[in-house]
Amino acid sequence: MCSDRNSCISTMLGRLLFATFLLDVLAEECTRDADIVRQILTGDQGAVQPAGKDGPLVVDVGLEVTSMTTVAHTNTMNVDVIITRTWNDPSLYFAHLQPCRPYVNLFSYRSNLWIPELSFPVSNGVHKHGITLQLSRDGTLVHSARMRQNIPCKTSALDYPFGNTTCTLVWRNEVNSRDNQQMKWDNNALTKPLGENDIEQVGDLILLKVRLNHNELFRQNGVFDELTAVFTFRRGHYKILLLFFLPSMLFITISWLSLSLGPMAITRSILIIGSLVLLLIHYYTNMAGLPETTGVTSIDVWKVFSIVFVVAILLELVVVTCMASMGRSTKWTSCCHRRRRKGMYELEPLYEELNDLRTRTTRRTCGCCRYSALFLDCISLWISAAVFVLFTLLFFTRGQMIIKWLNEINLKTLNTL
Repeated sequence: MCSDRNSCISTMLGRLLFATFLLDVLAEECTRDADIVRQILTGDQGAVQPAGKDGPLVVDVGLEVTSMTTVAHTNTMNVDVIITRTWNDPSLYFAHLQPCRPYVNLFSYRSNLWIPELSFPVSNGVHKHGITLQLSRDGTLVHSARMRQNIPCKTSALDYPFGNTTCTLVWRNEVNSRDNQQMKWDNNALTKPLGENDIEQVGDLILLKVRLNHNELFRQNGVFDELTAVFTFRRGHYKILLLFFLPSMLFITISWLSLSLGPMAITRSILIIGSLVLLLIHYYTNMAGLPETTGVTSIDVWKVFSIVFVVAILLELVVVTCMASMGRSTKWTSCCHRRRRKGMYELEPLYEELNDLRTRTTRRTCGCCRYSALFLDCISLWISAAVFVLFTLLFFTRGQMIIKWLNEINLKTLNTL
């Protein structure tokens, strides 16, 4: 205990000065980052590829996917990733220098250091940013960079659009063969390729799994490493059914219902042509966001069938109007055994609809032709409905077999038949 107040204050000040002096002494014992860099980066240290411990140099490659976006019209995907490359260079060991920190930032000196290279053979528009380079006291270097790449996606024509879509990210070592340098995925990438990011759906695609592979490329100058990340997606069915199949079915139904209008030829032609135009606009706008594909797909078959179906109904209208037109001609109505009054038209290319808009001085269609046209309309109504239902059942149950046959057929096979 202090005898008085002044002596207590003096004692406390003395202890504080001693602690400050002790901290300065301890701080002088550790080596600052600038001094470490000055000592280890002498000559060609770190500038050449280091040798491995028991063979080729092993470079661990890390991957963390941060975000993904789809590009529907090109069937590609933009992927934002963090790529890390980790390797050990014994010549950069500095633990014996008593560093103040366990690592040193070498970003400003990266042009003087050897860094393992990676190529991106299937990517377009690669953009790098956020580059870091750190050196640990044991000589381990970690190079990290944020990267944005555009990678291709592929969907099997047999399963499209309900099958799986795969997008492949490829990184390749094309400089050093496996005899000098080996690349492999690190443990963090194999266990958590997405890191802590919660990516479950990308646009209309639902992410199913991420698979990391290691391949060996055999070339004339050696064997090289290739690292691939395969993203498997499944396209959501509800949007395709709602925005592609449902509108096209509605437009087809409009043209089909026109068969029930009978002699209203003008109205029928307007409905059929209108439904055909709506179908073409619907397929051109691509509201469902379906990507472009190679080969014949089920979507192509559906488009062709729907257009042919509507055109067939239009041709049926041409046939029945011709039948009605022949029924007005004196040359073709002798079978009715009844003479008609002469009118101002010998041939009218319509059913009976124009007669409702004119005076009744024109000739009417004979009964047999009129009933034949109505009978053809009724038969066409039910036959076209049966054809559409049958095609829809085959499309959703045996679509893969049809698509496979269409993709395998060729002109030589047809000529032999």
